[in-house]
Amino acid sequence: MAQRNLPAALASYQAGLTIAERLAQSDPGNASWQRHLSVAYIKIGIVQMAQGNLSAALTNFQADLSITERLANSDPGNAGWQRDRQIAVEDLASLAFNLVLAGEFTTALEAIDQAISIRPDQTWFYANRAHALMFLNRLDEARTLYLKYRGRTLAEQNGNSWETAIREDFAQLRKAGLTNPLMDEIEKQFASAK
Repeated sequence: MAQRNLPAALASYQAGLTIAERLAQSDPGNASWQRHLSVAYIKIGIVQMAQGNLSAALTNFQADLSITERLANSDPGNAGWQRDRQIAVEDLASLAFNLVLAGEFTTALEAIDQAISIRPDQTWFYANRAHALMFLNRLDEARTLYLKYRGRTLAEQNGNSWETAIREDFAQLRKAGLTNPLMDEIEKQFASAK
């Protein structure tokens, strides 16, 4: 993976998944083996996302999330499992943005809504939701979200302001050939609020 040899990385991770599945199936109550299985899913999903195979990545991210949710809920005091769940949810939210960039707006909305249902406190997730809504022509809902978080600092986004994060996302969307008049409207409202 570090060498960007994605096919070889994927083959290696899939071999690891086969082993992890066998171990997890042999003893479903073994939390350690369940965790190894979730890690295998996430590694495969990351490679698939890098390869642009977003639907396969989504399947693997959701499989990972299912396991990490189960482990985190079984032992709320286990900080490692709580962290694993947070990472799984963030990966799903990041994938949602990639799905928007790929024009898969309905799937993006479903993915981000799943992430929000688990971590509604992650403000940056709502940006991805607004983007999907905008390109699904649910403009009033998108506008409401874009304007709702004005003035917020996003600790999870390197301390950037909401407005900066949205402008950066809009730049990426435009670079991908995705535009909507709402983007200009929101940027103007952000500028007038200074």
